[in-house]
Amino acid sequence: MKILILAPPYLSHSSGVSSAFQKIGYRTQLFYCNEFYLDCSYWERKLYKLGYKAAKKRYEYTQCSRLRFCYDNFQPDYILVLSGLYLDECLLSYLESLHIPKFLWTWDGINRFPFFSKIIPHFSHIFCFESKDVPFIQKTYSISSTYCPLGYDENAYFFEETIKDIDISFVGIPLPNRTTILDATAKYSQEHHLTMLIAGPWYDRKYFWKKWQYQKRHPKLFPYLLNHRISSNETANIYRRSKICLNIGAIEHLGLNPRTFEILATGSFQLTDHIYKKDIDDGILQADSTISFLDEYDLLEKIEYYLYHEELRRELAQKGYKDAVPHTSIRSFVQSRICPEMDKF
Repeated sequence: MKILILAPPYLSHSSGVSSAFQKIGYRTQLFYCNEFYLDCSYWERKLYKLGYKAAKKRYEYTQCSRLRFCYDNFQPDYILVLSGLYLDECLLSYLESLHIPKFLWTWDGINRFPFFSKIIPHFSHIFCFESKDVPFIQKTYSISSTYCPLGYDENAYFFEETIKDIDISFVGIPLPNRTTILDATAKYSQEHHLTMLIAGPWYDRKYFWKKWQYQKRHPKLFPYLLNHRISSNETANIYRRSKICLNIGAIEHLGLNPRTFEILATGSFQLTDHIYKKDIDDGILQADSTISFLDEYDLLEKIEYYLYHEELRRELAQKGYKDAVPHTSIRSFVQSRICPEMDKF
């Protein structure tokens, strides 16, 4: 069976999904889609804000033409759309014209993006990032759906004995709650002479003044920034090198994010914000596989405690690893939750 996978180019999990299907026995073709606003030039963005939409229409038409060419050459049995936030009218119209089963795997809670309500009716089955979305989709749209978290990519995230030369690390994009917590953590790290690393696209590097602005607004945080997206392999290596990995989710998320599984799969110790405790009773992880914190003040106390208690950190990391590996990998979730539903069509 052949699956055409539509995916955003800026998320490294896409290749992990494709690899997982291939290991199970499917043939896959990855087709990267993007949003005009994320891929356009500075001046195209400015013109679009002023109402000039010709560039956007050309972009979407060209992208849809590439998809049509890819589909005609690959002739898939199924289409799996990852995330889906990049789907425009042109892509949706083309997908609607295809008479094969089409599946959407949301990589966000649907309440966070109202746009989901527009695209959900176009699919045969929805795989949900958060368990609470399953009954809502079934009731609202009369479309079958399955809870399917995004696990770790076993090609990148695995245990390997590594020297722990980073005291505290965080990998991810800036969100208001993350910035508040990491500003406080950076200040603490400076005062206590700790090594800290924050990786992700925190300010726009294309414009020189953005760097100066960010440094002025976040003087404590700025020295610890590695300001660009990093690969899954680089992320995994940072986790292995870290004594404490911070896992700070989006406020809107109530379920387990991929970082939860990725950190555990490297055999590393994590501190995560308390919202993740709400869904840990869904049978995926035991409640004591991670240590949670309530706010930045509670976090700083736990950082001090767990940095001092090295053996306890190691024991908790090993326990979390045994709890997460291998059943929280992308391949495991694909095999146990996605493939059985695809086989029904």
